[in-house]
Amino acid sequence: MTSPQDSALFHRVILFSEPFALPLLTKKDSLALGLHFASLLSCQNDTLACLRSKAPSEIATATKESENFEINNEKELLRFQVWGPTVEEQPVRLFEVGLFQSKPIMLGSLTEEARLYVNGLFDKPVPSLLYTLFLTILVPEKGNIIMQQYPADNSNSDQRDLISQIATDYIFECPVLHVAKEIFERGQDDVYHYVFDQAVSEDDVWDMYSWCNHHTCHGGDIPFFFGTASLAGV
Repeated sequence: MTSPQDSALFHRVILFSEPFALPLLTKKDSLALGLHFASLLSCQNDTLACLRSKAPSEIATATKESENFEINNEKELLRFQVWGPTVEEQPVRLFEVGLFQSKPIMLGSLTEEARLYVNGLFDKPVPSLLYTLFLTILVPEKGNIIMQQYPADNSNSDQRDLISQIATDYIFECPVLHVAKEIFERGQDDVYHYVFDQAVSEDDVWDMYSWCNHHTCHGGDIPFFFGTASLAGV
């Protein structure tokens, strides 16, 4: 959508759960990551030839180790997609200034996008005190405002659902809705925003991610959109 050279490759667009809040790599960020990756393989000199001489297993190991590299401490969310593309400007900004292709588009997100990740990160219940501490440390300048918007449920000893809602709104739903409005306000009528809230009713379809059973976790809409649920016996 924001790359003019790709204009002839598609006529319509569907953006499934696009995490617009996750920044993409700038050229500077990408160079830092590349140099770190090369150093793990002792390929600082004659880099390309050196990398080509490495075994696939060595490349895979260095790739995995690079995921923990702090590319830019001002962009903590880069950790979620270390090997993303390199861009001159963040996509949200390009939509805001009108630098996108005018093509029919549908975009949206699920109601529980972040549940998959939050429950994977916190494998035990998060009490109210820890929830408050978590926000105070993570976003000290806005922690109180966020807690006013998303107050802890004191009747529940586990605040993971609330944390999931915050992350879903911040990373997915709010930015996606913002982009949809930006496209519409720039004169494009055929833009459609959706919120997907249909969970798979069968048990154990999420395998090791059991906390997503009967919930609309990230990726849970794909079988519905493409009609592939029956291939998995659902």
